[in-house]
Amino acid sequence: MTEEENYKLARELRDKAEAWINTFNYIQVDVLELVAEKEGSSLVEYIVLPEITWEDISDFTGNYKDEDWIMSQKEEFGEDVEDHPDYDRVREQEQERQYPMWNTCFEFKEKQYEDVIAAAQEVGLGVIENLGDFNQILFAMSCGHSFYGSYWIPLWLKMPWNSREAEKYVGVKYDMV
Repeated sequence: MTEEENYKLARELRDKAEAWINTFNYIQVDVLELVAEKEGSSLVEYIVLPEITWEDISDFTGNYKDEDWIMSQKEEFGEDVEDHPDYDRVREQEQERQYPMWNTCFEFKEKQYEDVIAAAQEVGLGVIENLGDFNQILFAMSCGHSFYGSYWIPLWLKMPWNSREAEKYVGVKYDMV
């Protein structure tokens, strides 16, 4: 594929992702915080944490996904990662990291299935659930990169209803559109 063909397909893909994003409700963080406060809690209580894995524990302890270390820990503490002594500290660290960096969050117009929410977390978006009358809400936790290239396009490509159309874009470099 030529650079020009790639650019054309990347722009086409960005336009599709943008059209999809424009179907979301845009909600400000301060509105979400007020709703959580009215329910007697704080926004962090509605943020869905990703599953803590053995790889997360190994990174936290400085063993950076060392398979031998992970196996030794499983032998010592059992297969359940929650039994590891650093689990609670890793969970706390993840909880601190999981908060909207930008003031705008994105509410799905309809409640989504778990696979859609898991896909959002896989691409690095945060998720808020069960807050007031809102459907699930997505938010970004980082900056300094293309949101389309980092979040929206990869998420659009993972949506089950786009699987056939997504085949057209295999191999397209879209990270800078």
